[in-house]
Amino acid sequence: MLKTAIVNQKGGVGKTTVTLELGAQLAITGKKVLLADLDPQANLTSGLGEKENAGATVYDLLTNKASFSETVRETATKNLFLLPAERKLAGLETELANFDEKEFLLQKALEAINDFDYAFFDCPPSLGLLSVNALVAANKVLVPVLCEYYSLEGLKELLKTVKLVKKYLNPDLSLDGLVFSRFDNRLGLDKYISDSLQNSFGSAVYKARIPKNVTVAEAAGRGMPASIIFKNCKGSEAYKRLAEEFSEKQEAYK
Repeated sequence: MLKTAIVNQKGGVGKTTVTLELGAQLAITGKKVLLADLDPQANLTSGLGEKENAGATVYDLLTNKASFSETVRETATKNLFLLPAERKLAGLETELANFDEKEFLLQKALEAINDFDYAFFDCPPSLGLLSVNALVAANKVLVPVLCEYYSLEGLKELLKTVKLVKKYLNPDLSLDGLVFSRFDNRLGLDKYISDSLQNSFGSAVYKARIPKNVTVAEAAGRGMPASIIFKNCKGSEAYKRLAEEFSEKQEAYK
């Protein structure tokens, strides 16, 4: 099972939507996909039409109050499964302040799970305990970025954290790539920043650009991926290209 942390400490960059739609596109192709919602806001959970109080959540899984089988939920999308979040995750870092090896909780919870093709971890907008758990449990890091100068500053800090996690906690961790979210090729700034990152990171930058798309946001409000209910909208088509590129990249790693 390839495990990918979708992370950026800046909020509003599209982490949850990338997690949801990339996972859905891969599920459409017949891959069995696990999505883990590690954000206390639980937007991924609600975006899949799930209620955080309808059973065990990631909070219960990480605090050893529920097993994986008790926590995982089958979604309305075939082949797509969810580890849901809840608001109590916000206090987890304080609750586990004196807990040994707290950075390895997610890794341990998933270590015996191997019947999925892909797992994606939707991280909160911070580099705290939950994001570190995702980085420790993951093989790859996928970073959604906006074409804004503030995003570039945050990217530098994120890559420093990834480097530290790789050095001290997870030597198998590596950068999968950067994906531009809410991209508008009519804007000079978007083109300038995308070209700059392309020059710096080369093939690590995904060719697929995710455009601003109201229809994708509308789908989240309906509790279903746009890739399922609005298959032909521009956003869904962009995520299909991203999923194809992602799959090709993983095959090349083998």
